[in-house]
Amino acid sequence: MERFLFIATALSFLCLTFVADTSSQGILIWCNGRTACYEGYRCCSETGCCPLSTACCRGGKACCRRLGSLEIPVQKATAVAHRN
Repeated sequence: MERFLFIATALSFLCLTFVADTSSQGILIWCNGRTACYEGYRCCSETGCCPLSTACCRGGKACCRRLGSLEIPVQKATAVAHRN
């Protein structure tokens, strides 16, 4: 019974965390309770989004492409929505 409750709670949390909203500019993927990124981007921090084709670098402060052990910086997008 405890295992069922744990799994149900975890699934509920995941559903609430990654809920997709629609807006006039496309689908928003909610990172947490306050911030969201447009479809095609991932959350790298509470205030930034990176394209799916890039990685989050420097603790989510930058987006980059990885070439071997090198990190090549690319432009980072700002989170698009803030819930109150």
